[in-house]
Amino acid sequence: MRTTPPHIQTAADAAQPTQRRGTTRTGSSRHGAAFSLRPSATWPARAQHASTATFRYGLAEARSWDWLHPKLTHRAGWADHVHTLPIIEGTLIRLQAEHLPGERESNPKPVWLWMSTTDLSAEQVDQC
Repeated sequence: MRTTPPHIQTAADAAQPTQRRGTTRTGSSRHGAAFSLRPSATWPARAQHASTATFRYGLAEARSWDWLHPKLTHRAGWADHVHTLPIIEGTLIRLQAEHLPGERESNPKPVWLWMSTTDLSAEQVDQC
Protein backbone atom coordinates (compact mmCIF):
# COMPACT_ATOMS: atom_id res chain seq x y z
CA MET A 1 0.00 0.00 0.00
CA ARG A 2 1.35 3.40 -1.00
CA THR A 3 1.97 5.68 2.00
CA THR A 4 2.95 8.84 0.11
CA PRO A 5 0.50 10.91 -1.92
CA PRO A 6 0.60 10.00 -5.64
CA HIS A 7 2.00 13.40 -6.70
CA ILE A 8 5.11 13.08 -4.47
CA GLN A 9 8.04 11.16 -5.87
CA THR A 10 9.95 8.97 -3.41
CA ALA A 11 13.65 8.10 -3.65
CA ALA A 12 12.72 4.61 -4.90
CA ASP A 13 10.53 6.17 -7.61
CA ALA A 14 13.34 8.53 -8.65
CA ALA A 15 15.69 5.58 -9.13
CA GLN A 16 13.32 4.02 -11.69
CA PRO A 17 13.55 5.25 -15.29
CA THR A 18 10.52 7.32 -16.16
CA GLN A 19 8.48 6.54 -19.20
CA ARG A 20 5.46 8.32 -20.61
CA ARG A 21 2.23 6.36 -20.60
CA GLY A 22 1.69 4.44 -23.84
CA THR A 23 5.31 4.54 -24.94
CA THR A 24 8.02 1.95 -25.18
CA ARG A 25 11.77 2.23 -25.39
CA THR A 26 11.60 1.49 -29.12
CA GLY A 27 8.55 3.46 -30.18
CA SER A 28 6.35 6.46 -29.54
CA SER A 29 2.88 6.65 -28.04
CA ARG A 30 1.48 7.21 -31.54
CA HIS A 31 3.18 4.21 -33.13
CA GLY A 32 3.90 1.84 -30.25
CA ALA A 33 6.73 -0.68 -30.15
CA ALA A 34 8.76 -1.23 -33.31
CA PHE A 35 8.39 -4.55 -35.12
CA SER A 36 11.56 -5.83 -36.79
CA LEU A 37 11.28 -8.11 -39.81
CA ARG A 38 14.43 -9.96 -38.82
CA PRO A 39 13.89 -13.22 -36.89
CA SER A 40 13.34 -12.11 -33.35
CA ALA A 41 12.43 -13.57 -30.00
CA THR A 42 10.79 -10.22 -29.22
CA TRP A 43 7.99 -10.61 -31.78
CA PRO A 44 4.59 -10.45 -30.11
CA ALA A 45 2.45 -13.56 -30.07
CA ARG A 46 1.17 -14.22 -33.57
CA ALA A 47 -2.51 -13.90 -34.30
CA GLN A 48 -2.69 -16.82 -36.73
CA HIS A 49 -0.46 -19.62 -37.98
CA ALA A 50 -1.02 -21.96 -40.90
CA SER A 51 1.27 -24.54 -42.48
CA THR A 52 0.89 -26.70 -45.55
CA ALA A 53 3.08 -29.49 -46.90
CA THR A 54 3.72 -28.88 -50.61
CA PHE A 55 5.52 -30.89 -53.29
CA ARG A 56 7.48 -27.96 -54.75
CA TYR A 57 8.27 -25.90 -51.63
CA GLY A 58 8.29 -28.45 -48.80
CA LEU A 59 6.65 -27.12 -45.65
CA ALA A 60 5.15 -23.69 -46.34
CA GLU A 61 4.28 -21.62 -43.27
CA ALA A 62 2.25 -18.45 -42.94
CA ARG A 63 2.24 -16.42 -39.72
CA SER A 64 0.33 -13.23 -39.11
CA TRP A 65 0.26 -10.37 -36.64
CA ASP A 66 -2.81 -8.11 -36.34
CA TRP A 67 -3.19 -4.40 -35.76
CA LEU A 68 0.24 -3.37 -37.02
CA HIS A 69 0.78 -0.39 -39.29
CA PRO A 70 3.55 1.03 -41.42
CA LYS A 71 5.05 4.30 -40.25
CA LEU A 72 4.15 6.62 -43.12
CA THR A 73 6.44 9.48 -44.17
CA HIS A 74 5.87 12.60 -46.24
CA ARG A 75 7.35 10.99 -49.36
CA ALA A 76 5.97 9.43 -52.53
CA GLY A 77 2.17 9.24 -52.35
CA TRP A 78 2.08 11.20 -49.07
CA ALA A 79 4.42 14.04 -50.16
CA ASP A 80 1.59 16.56 -50.62
CA HIS A 81 -0.39 15.55 -47.52
CA VAL A 82 -0.49 18.66 -45.30
CA HIS A 83 -2.06 17.18 -42.15
CA THR A 84 -0.80 14.56 -39.70
CA LEU A 85 -0.31 11.32 -41.58
CA PRO A 86 -2.94 8.68 -40.83
CA ILE A 87 -2.36 5.40 -39.08
CA ILE A 88 -3.57 2.60 -41.33
CA GLU A 89 -3.79 -0.59 -39.28
CA GLY A 90 -3.65 -3.96 -40.90
CA THR A 91 -2.18 -7.44 -40.75
CA LEU A 92 1.46 -8.32 -41.33
CA ILE A 93 1.96 -11.78 -42.85
CA ARG A 94 5.22 -13.74 -43.05
CA LEU A 95 5.46 -16.52 -45.63
CA GLN A 96 8.31 -19.02 -45.30
CA ALA A 97 9.03 -21.97 -47.56
CA GLU A 98 11.31 -24.85 -46.64
CA HIS A 99 13.01 -24.77 -50.06
CA LEU A 100 12.53 -23.38 -53.56
CA PRO A 101 11.87 -25.60 -56.59
CA GLY A 102 14.80 -26.84 -58.65
CA GLU A 103 18.49 -26.43 -57.87
CA ARG A 104 18.14 -23.28 -55.79
CA GLU A 105 19.07 -22.05 -52.38
CA SER A 106 17.99 -24.49 -49.68
CA ASN A 107 17.09 -21.84 -47.11
CA PRO A 108 15.05 -19.13 -48.88
CA LYS A 109 14.33 -15.77 -47.31
CA PRO A 110 10.78 -15.16 -46.06
CA VAL A 111 8.30 -13.04 -47.98
CA TRP A 112 6.49 -10.33 -46.00
CA LEU A 113 3.02 -9.09 -46.95
CA TRP A 114 0.95 -6.33 -45.41
CA MET A 115 -2.77 -5.99 -45.96
CA SER A 116 -5.19 -3.39 -44.65
CA THR A 117 -7.54 -6.05 -43.26
CA THR A 118 -7.42 -7.11 -39.62
CA ASP A 119 -8.68 -10.13 -37.69
CA LEU A 120 -7.90 -12.65 -40.41
CA SER A 121 -8.78 -16.28 -39.78
CA ALA A 122 -6.20 -19.08 -40.13
CA GLU A 123 -7.86 -20.08 -43.41
CA GLN A 124 -7.49 -16.55 -44.81
CA VAL A 125 -3.83 -16.43 -43.80
CA ASP A 126 -3.29 -19.85 -45.42
CA GLN A 127 -4.71 -18.54 -48.72
CA CYS A 128 -1.92 -15.98 -48.93
